[in-house]
Formats: sequence, C-alpha cells, structure tokens
Amino acid sequence: MALRALERDGQLAEIAAAFAEAQAKRGNVVLISGEAGIGKTTLVRAFLAGLDPSVRVLAGICDDLMAPRTLGALRDATLTTDGPLRQALTAGSLDDVMTSAVAEFAGPAPTVLVIEDLHWADDATLDVLGHLARRIESSPTLVVLTFRDDELSGAHPLRRLLGILSAASPTRLRLEPLTIGAVRELANDDGRDAAALHSTTGGNPFYVVEALAAAPGDVSPTVAATVLARVHRLSPGCQKALEQLCVVPGTIEFELAEELLGRSIDLLGEAEERRIIEMRPTGIGFRHELTRRALEHSLPAIVRRSANRSIIRVLLETEPLDLARLVHHASGAGDDRTVVAYAPAAGREAAKVGSHRQALIHYEAALRTNLLGPIDRAAVLDEYAWELYNAHRVADAVGASRQAVELHRSNDDGEAAGVTMVSLAHQLLLNGEPAQAFSTITEALTILEQIGSVSSRAYVTTYYGCMLGTAEVLAMAVPILERALKLAAEAERPDLQAMCSIYLGLCREDLANDERIAMIRQGVLDAAANGDHEGAGRGYTILAELLNRFGYLNELEECIAEGSAYMVDHDLPVYSLRFDIMRCQHMIRRGQWDAAERELRAVLETVDAGSMVGVIASAHLGKILARRGSADAAELVNSTFERAKAARINLPLAYAGLAHAEWSWLSGQPIASDASGPRWTPNSAHPVATPMYAEFLRHAQRGGQRVAVFAGCPEPWASALKGHWRAAADAWARIGDPYEQALELGDSGELGPMFQSLSILEGLGADAAAVVVRKRLRDMGVQRLPRGPAATTRANPSGLTERQSEVLALIGDGLTNTEIAQRLVLSVRTVDHHVSAILMKLEVSTRREAVALARRRAADAQPVR
Repeated sequence: MALRALERDGQLAEIAAAFAEAQAKRGNVVLISGEAGIGKTTLVRAFLAGLDPSVRVLAGICDDLMAPRTLGALRDATLTTDGPLRQALTAGSLDDVMTSAVAEFAGPAPTVLVIEDLHWADDATLDVLGHLARRIESSPTLVVLTFRDDELSGAHPLRRLLGILSAASPTRLRLEPLTIGAVRELANDDGRDAAALHSTTGGNPFYVVEALAAAPGDVSPTVAATVLARVHRLSPGCQKALEQLCVVPGTIEFELAEELLGRSIDLLGEAEERRIIEMRPTGIGFRHELTRRALEHSLPAIVRRSANRSIIRVLLETEPLDLARLVHHASGAGDDRTVVAYAPAAGREAAKVGSHRQALIHYEAALRTNLLGPIDRAAVLDEYAWELYNAHRVADAVGASRQAVELHRSNDDGEAAGVTMVSLAHQLLLNGEPAQAFSTITEALTILEQIGSVSSRAYVTTYYGCMLGTAEVLAMAVPILERALKLAAEAERPDLQAMCSIYLGLCREDLANDERIAMIRQGVLDAAANGDHEGAGRGYTILAELLNRFGYLNELEECIAEGSAYMVDHDLPVYSLRFDIMRCQHMIRRGQWDAAERELRAVLETVDAGSMVGVIASAHLGKILARRGSADAAELVNSTFERAKAARINLPLAYAGLAHAEWSWLSGQPIASDASGPRWTPNSAHPVATPMYAEFLRHAQRGGQRVAVFAGCPEPWASALKGHWRAAADAWARIGDPYEQALELGDSGELGPMFQSLSILEGLGADAAAVVVRKRLRDMGVQRLPRGPAATTRANPSGLTERQSEVLALIGDGLTNTEIAQRLVLSVRTVDHHVSAILMKLEVSTRREAVALARRRAADAQPVR
C-alpha cells in the first residue's frame, strides 16, 4: 500500500472510475503498461485490496515458458469457478471458449478479470480476450490487462490485440518511474543518498525496494547483482530450495513444491520473510519475475539441468499432464527423449485452439532432437508445415512439406505422400510457383486415385478444383469440383463439401451475380459451422473479391468488417493479409488513397514481393502511384508486371496487367501486348472475369486502341466502351467510385461535365488524369482553368467511408457498439471493426478523440463565406 501514496493515486482513481462504469453495466478495459519492475502488479493489488469483498475477482498470470501454456492464464483465473468458461476450457473448442467467455461475464454480479504479463500470452488467450473485450460494453465487467511495453517488437502478437481493443476506448495507464521525492520517501530514515539511489535505480520501484533491502555495499548498477546479493544472505538450505524453484516460471503449485523439496520446504519461510517469495492462493511464487530470472540465470548450467530434471520427474507423475510445462523443462534439461515424447502432442494441443505460434515452437523443438522415427517425423513435418502456412511463412511451409513427402515415400506410405503433396501444391501456388504446384497436384491425384481412400480422393479432388479456381482457370475447375462434391458426400466430409460449394460459386458460369454471392455466403457459413476456419477464411476472401468486381461496394464494406473480425478471432494471418489488401481495394474505389497507400506499404513490408499476395499488393500500390503521377510509378508497375508474368497465375497477373495498362494510358505509353490477348482468353467471357476484362479494354480504348464491346460485358463498362459517357458516369456515382465517374465525365467533350471531372480528380489527388483533362480543355480553347480545391476538401475530410461516417455520428450521439449495431441492423462484430477502422484512419486511440477530430475536420472543410 506504500506505493499507493507514491505517485500512483491518479492511476488508482482511473481504475476505480472504470470499475464504477462497469458496475453500471458499461463494461470497460484497463491497459496497464510499463517496463519490468515499474509497479504494474503492485498497482493492481492496491486496486483489488480496495474492492468490496462481494466483487468477484478472477486473476491469472501468463508464464514465461518456452511456449506458453494454451489458455493458461484463463485456466488459472477460473480455477475456483464452475461457470461456462471453466467448462469450455476443460473440454471445448476455441469457438466454445469464446462464446462461454462472453456468457461468463454477462452478469449480473460485478466481476473484475485480471490477466497479468500479457506479453507472454499464447495466441488463443489473446484471441479470447479480444473477442471478450468487444462484447462487455453492456455487462458489469472490468478487464484489467498488464504488459511490458518495452518488450513489444513491431510484429509482437500483442500489438494486434491492442489494435482491436482500441475500438473499445480502453483506459490506458502507462506507469512512469518514481521521482526523487518518492525515492526519498521510500528511503525514509535509511540514511541513503536519495539522489544517488534514484540515479542508480532510474526510479524503478522494484529496483529501489531491492536496493534498500540490500546491504549498502551490495547495491549494484544492475538489478540482477543486487537481487543476488540479497539471496546470498539467506541460509544455505534456503538458497538451495530457491535454486530448485527458480527454474519454474509463474506460480509453483504447493503440491509441486512439496514433491520437489520434501521437508526442506519449511526452509522457504526465511525467503518469505525477506520478501523474495510470496504465498499465493494456488501456490508459491517469486515476488517478481526479475528476481526469479536473476537467480535462474546465475546458476551453473549443470545445476539448472538438474533442477529441470527434478521437475520433469514430478510432472510425469501428475495428471493431467501439463504438456507445455513438460516440454519447457525438458528443453531446459537437455532431455531430448522427453521433448520428442511430448512436444508433438503439445503442438497439436496448441494448434487445436489456434495458438499457432506456440504450436510452431513445440514442433520445432521435436524436430530439432533428431530422435523422431521416420514415420513420426513425417507426421510432425506435415503438421509443422500447416502451422507455417497459417503463419504466412509459405516458403518455409513448402520446404517442410517437401521433406514430409520424401519421408512418406521412404516409409512406403504412398497415400500419406499423396495427401501431403496436396498441401505442398497449395503452398507452391501461393508461393508463386504455379508450374510446380499443378505438377504436384496432378501427381497426387494420380497416386490417390489408385491407392487412396474415399476421403483422400475427395480431399485431392477438392483441392485440385480449388487451385484451378484460385488460379482462375474457371471453366476447367467446374467438373472437377462437381466430382469432388460427390466424393466428399460419400466420404462424409462436410468440410470439403463446404469448400466445393464456395469454389463452385466462384467458377460456375451459369449463375447470376446475386446467386453466385448467395452460394458463396452459404459455403462460408457451412465452413464456419463445421469448425473449418481456414475454409471459411478462404470463402470470405473470394466473397470480398467478387463483391469488389461487381461494384457492390456497400456489401463489400460489410464483408470486410465481418471477415476481418473472423480472421482475428481465429488467428488466420494468411487470410488477414489478403483481407488487408481487399480493404485497400475498397478504399481505392472510394477515393481514400492516402489510407490505402499506407496499408499497402505495411503489407509489402511483411510479404515476399514475388508471392501471390505480394504481387497483388504491389499492383494496387502501383495503381495509386500511377494515378497520382508519381515518379516512382513506372518502376513499381513494370517490375510488378514482370513478376506477375513470371509467376503465371491469372489473378495477380490480371491485377498487374490492369495497373500496367492504366499507367501506360496515363503516361502516354503504348499498352504492352502481353498485358492482354492470350492472357485473358481463358476467362474473358466468364461472368466473374468480365469486369476485369472490360476494365482493361477501357484503358486500351483511352490509350487509342480500337476495341469492341463483347457479349456479356457488364455495366458501367459496357456504356463506357460504347461512348455513352453520361450513363457510365451516373452508374459510377451510384456505385460510389468517384475516380471512374470523373474519367467518364472527362471523356464527355462537354465543358460542364469536364469541369466537374477536373474538380473530382483534383480533390482525389489524381494528378495524372487531371493533366489529361486540363489538356483537353485547353485544346477546346479554355484559357483560364479553375484552381484545385484544398486538400482538406478532398472526398470525406476524414477519409471515412459512408458507413464509417454513420457509425462515427452515432458514436458522437453516445451510442455503444451494441446500440449502433441495432440501429444500423449490423452485427456487433461488424460495428467493432468499423470503429477500429475509424480510429486507425483518424490516428486516434479513443472514441471521444475520434468524434472531436472528425468534427474539427468537417468544420475546416466548410467553405469560407
């Protein structure tokens, strides 16, 4: 409680205010961050100590294990409960855990959920907390999360959760070091020089307390040395007991401690009195992780090895087996046999609930031992490759799958080799190696047709059809998918049936647009219901792609919000990246080019430029730069087009070709012959490809080529190609694509529409097209051209979509996300992502800031009278 009076009263008051809001059924999240030892745990304990005993408190701590226990902190938090969350954690899937977490905290009693050291959390825990935090706004729940912000790299998974939580306008508390005055007060009558102590400790409360507890001569410039000086003043027996326990991160259960120490456990009383360890409800723990780490790292390697081996012996006799802990201590002990015995199972346990990073760590631990037999090694490599793919490490996944195929073959297991080749083929395709991909899948098809089970044949046939659909070899895919659908029904594989339906919705030529969209939507719902999250993720990307092509921009916006939430909840980075690009495509259509450019550049920092995702992202960034007349456009557009031609996959090639054709027209270059013709022929008449083909023809027409309107050419492209500029411009205005509207107005040859075109283009920053229109006006004899509007008047002054503007207006009216969802007839999850997007675009962290900034920008955009 001393710390409460030492420069933490303001933070305590903020947490108390957040809890008061929660008690009024306005649930809230408090984020407490700062460096190690800054007092996060002390602050939380001070808050909890002041609560009425009737308040339910659930608390868990994330452990610094090699791979954190799957949902470990949540399991600890619910250890003494028997509610829906505890039951789901015992036997449920990740979806069950998410649903049960919301039910657990729905009320009516006020509840505080504390999860500490979130920087060590597993992926599944982060997913559940993100899901829960977006759904407590009308429940009496306060979620308190602590983490070290000095340990978060740019790619740390916790950053994704923090981005999600920003939509809930959490209370953010970053703890700062103590001032000299506070250090002087802590030192009190100790006689220490407060200024020197503050300088040595940097005002870090943990280090200040450790320094004061040490003998004056033992205070060192490092935390570890000071901590060890205190430990070395303990009796030899107590030191030996601490050496045994210090290799265990987190809380050491009483039973485990008793088994490890026997009667020597009583010697720990001295360490408790010296405030080195403490008693917790479920066991013993070091008062601070820094203390435990300092002691562990000071031990000779042979002592650490012995301590870990002792823990392994106890854990192996404890039911149920704690797999993550076993692997952690086996690795620390250099016990490869135990690692290889339990790491694969730990990987499967983690993967089952979406802790993909932890699954990778466990599989890698098993593979490093070289003790796996050929059959087991092949199986682990299969699973490892799948997790690599989920993590978007596609090139690594290809390597692991190839090793697995060779092992299956050496084991004379042709069917297993064929099944693994299916995964390998899919990975090769996404890695930009289509020739090898289709060679591999056709070989797998031949093998499994001869020796495979019905399930294996259904699997390979489904994925062959899906790959053809992904590569947009659409007509050829249909009969294969129809056969796969029958095999999947025979094999009783609902996951494959849903996948076939999604891709048949993409590939069938006889469907109207609305029928096609409905079929794919149903496939996504079926995949999600079957627990096939990867299949649902694919379905969402296909759905979003077609909504964009068909110009259904309002539906696309809803799909992006809903699909993005699904990718986050189920930790699907490989599809999240594709959805990031889809969001950029939507923003490009809406004229929000600054935001789109920022996101595309961020995507390109994380992917291989030659992969399918990399080429598509580069193509859209090139399109923005070309429209702006950027000097960088030529190099990017041309290099992207060359990469797309080398990869020979129709979808990225189509986008790269479109960007190249538009840049060619805008820069006065001839359109490359290999951007059209044979490249489009296989799909040019297919309904899902005609919008892209028509767009290409329109660029070619603007570039001076003679083109004809083909049968089935969709609107507004058909009107544009026929020269019906007014009908085309009006249609683009209804769709919500101001750039295409402006281009048609600019082609009108009439002064009024052309001036309107110039105004829109300059508002968008479309300098290259504006140059074209200005030249046309001058050629028509116009001497004085209007000056372009200020940047603040471009499109929406805050860069928001129409729907996001609606959501922001309702936030300004004080509505919660649930109330907004009801008002706009949307899902809460969709509103969550609209709010996240609003905060991101406005570059603010709270809803209040977003409303204030948008109002200022709107006022600035008003014309001066």
